[in-house]
Amino acid sequence: MIKRIIKDDFAKQVMVLVSGATIAQAISFFSSLATSRLFNPEAFGILGFYLSALGISGVLANGKYDLGIVVVKDNAAARHLVRLCIVLLFLFSLLLTLFGLFAFYYAEYIGISEDKVQWMPYLGLGVFLAGYANVMYMFYTRLKKFKALTAARILESLGLNGLAIALSFLGSSGLLIGCLASYLLSILYYEYHLHKLTKDTDYSPKPSSGLKALYPLAKQYINFPKYNIFLSFLEMLQTQSVYLLGFLWFSTSILGWFQFAMRILQVPLFLVVKPIGNVFLAKAADQIKHETPLLPLVHSTILSTFVLALPIALILFLLGPTLFAFLFGETWRSAGTICSIMSVWMVIDMIRVPVSQIPVLLGQQKQMVIWTSLGTLVTLVSILVAGVFYSTAIVPAFAIITSGQCLFAGLVILVTYRQAKIHDLKLVKSYGNKYFK
Repeated sequence: MIKRIIKDDFAKQVMVLVSGATIAQAISFFSSLATSRLFNPEAFGILGFYLSALGISGVLANGKYDLGIVVVKDNAAARHLVRLCIVLLFLFSLLLTLFGLFAFYYAEYIGISEDKVQWMPYLGLGVFLAGYANVMYMFYTRLKKFKALTAARILESLGLNGLAIALSFLGSSGLLIGCLASYLLSILYYEYHLHKLTKDTDYSPKPSSGLKALYPLAKQYINFPKYNIFLSFLEMLQTQSVYLLGFLWFSTSILGWFQFAMRILQVPLFLVVKPIGNVFLAKAADQIKHETPLLPLVHSTILSTFVLALPIALILFLLGPTLFAFLFGETWRSAGTICSIMSVWMVIDMIRVPVSQIPVLLGQQKQMVIWTSLGTLVTLVSILVAGVFYSTAIVPAFAIITSGQCLFAGLVILVTYRQAKIHDLKLVKSYGNKYFK
C-alpha cells in the first residue's frame, strides 16, 4: 500500500508540499518550547478568544467570493474577484474596528471582564490582514504555485513566533503583535511574487472603470455569498464555539490549555492537511472543468491523509500529558491531557478538511446547509453539556466536546463523499465507462 501511495502522482505533489511545510511547523513547534515558558495559560486563553472572534468575523469579510477565485474558468474573472475581495475586506474591516472599540469600552456593562476583550479594538485590522492573506492564498492555489504557498507559510511562522518571543516583555500583547505580523509578512511576499508571476500573462490586472465595475461581478457570482457565508459561519462556529461559549463556564486557564493544545494539534494540520488540501483543490477543480471523475482523487486523498495522520495521533493519544510536561513545563500537563483526548478528533478532521471543498467545486453548497446545521447543533450541545456539568473536570468535559466534533466531521465526510459519487455516476450516464477504464 505504501509503495502505491509513493508512486501516485497526487501523493508525490503532496509530499513535496509536506517537505516544505515541515520547516514552518518546526519553527512553530520549537518556538512553543519558549512561548510556553514566557506566557501563562491566561495569555493563551485571551489569544484564543481574539482568534475565535477574528475567525467568526472573517466569514463575512469578503462575502466568500474568495472561493470563486479557484473555481471560475475565466482567468480575468479570477483576477477581478481578487480585487472585489480586497475592497469588501477594507469596508468590512472599518465597520469591525468601530464594533471592536465599542465592545472594549462597554464590555463591563454587558458582563464581560475587560481583560477578555482587551484586543477587540484590533479586530478589524486582524480580519483585514487575515482575509487579505487568504485571498492571495486562494489565487496562488489557482496558479498551482505550491512552493510559493510554502514560503509564505514559513514567513507566517517566523512572524508569529519570532516576534512573540522577542516582544514577550510586553506581556500578552506580544502574542497579538506576532499574530498580526505573521499575516502581514505573507501578504508582502505574495504581492512581491505576484508582480513577477502576472507580468505579460492573462492574470495581469486589466483596465477597469473603477469600483462600479465590481458590482456586476458581485452580482454574477452571487451564489458564493448566498450559500457559502452561512455554511462557513456554521463550520467556523463549530471550531471556535469552545472559546466563545467556553468563556461562560470555563476558566481562562482551562481555555488557555485548550488553546495551547490546539496550537500543537495545528502542527499536523498545516504539515499534512494544508498541502493535501492545496493539491486536492487545484486538481479537483481541473477534473470538474474537464468532466473527469472525482472518486479516484477522493480515495487517494483520504488514504494519504489517514496514513500520514495516524502515527501522529497515536503518539499524542498515548503520551500527550507526559510530552507536554517534559517539553513545555509541568504547567502545561493539563494541555497535554486535552491534546490526548482531542487526537481522536484530529484524525477524522484531517480527513474532512480537504474533501469538504467538494460542495463548493460542484456548486452543491445548498445541500450542505441542513447537514452542516445539524452537525453544528451537535457540537454546540456537547459544549453546553460539558460546560454546565463538567466546567472544572477536564477529562469528561473535553471527551464530550471531542465526541461532538467527531460526529460533525464524520457527517461532513459522508455527505461530501456521496456528492462526489453522484458526480461520477452522472459522468457514467453521459459518457459511459471510458473514464474508468
